[in-house]
Amino acid sequence: MTDADGVPLPDPELLALYGFGLIKVLTDSDGLSSGSGSYLCGDPWAGWNAAAANIVCRQLGYPAGGDPLRVWRRGDLPPLLLGKLGCTGSESSLSNCSVSAVPGKFDAWELSAPASETAGVCFMLAGVRCRDGLGASADVALRAAALPAPSNTTTASDPSLGASPAFVARLEASIAGSAFGAVCAEGGFDDAAADVACRSLGFPAGGVMFTAGAAVSAPNSDGADPTADIRSSFLGRLGAVACGGGEASLGECAGWRAPAGAQLVPCRAAVWVACRTAAGGASPAPPSPL
Repeated sequence: MTDADGVPLPDPELLALYGFGLIKVLTDSDGLSSGSGSYLCGDPWAGWNAAAANIVCRQLGYPAGGDPLRVWRRGDLPPLLLGKLGCTGSESSLSNCSVSAVPGKFDAWELSAPASETAGVCFMLAGVRCRDGLGASADVALRAAALPAPSNTTTASDPSLGASPAFVARLEASIAGSAFGAVCAEGGFDDAAADVACRSLGFPAGGVMFTAGAAVSAPNSDGADPTADIRSSFLGRLGAVACGGGEASLGECAGWRAPAGAQLVPCRAAVWVACRTAAGGASPAPPSPL
């Protein structure tokens, strides 16, 4: 059994009770024996994605979420939940996601669909690798980077906020008291996450992602910026961030975290946010030294 990248998994029937393995849906009448419950289909049409994986991992007690795996297995598949999941990523349980039929494949979804019904319809099982270790539950502190411009400044008018004034920031994060590093834009950071980040920075009215003219490359190419590597890529402390929008801080959102310097990875683009300064927004703090 392998994941989507061909990496061997340790046990063909390993369930993700401890953060790594296959996903099985249990009803109130099911136990944890291998003969009960319904596995999930991992095919692209089935809705098994990063949002669903984050929900499963957080439901299992991994607050940083996790990454979806798609697992091939020879022979007949076990009983499946034959249906398309619809998850936003903010649900507290997989039970809160929608399930629907897929026209052209099956007319109604069902639990414990046998191999005779899933043959030719589903080819992969859904698995997950949850994020654990120190960074998974560590505190996340945010700041606005001093560079490059226009980070850590207030604009008179910003189109992304309907021409209202905004505090613009390239986000940096510290994990469990580590040195600050970039927050990576790739992997799901969106307006909901920007709203949470702005509130964490002291702007109660929240904000959105800043895209109008935002620089996405590091400010220096000579290694003078400790948050950038020698190729001027931002070094990410926080990535694959997924928020529902109601969290009190980014630490409550799912995301990949790097408390140790050896875990830093280059970001293709760093996160920029535009925070609303109206409605009692905070005054920008002096820039923190890089």
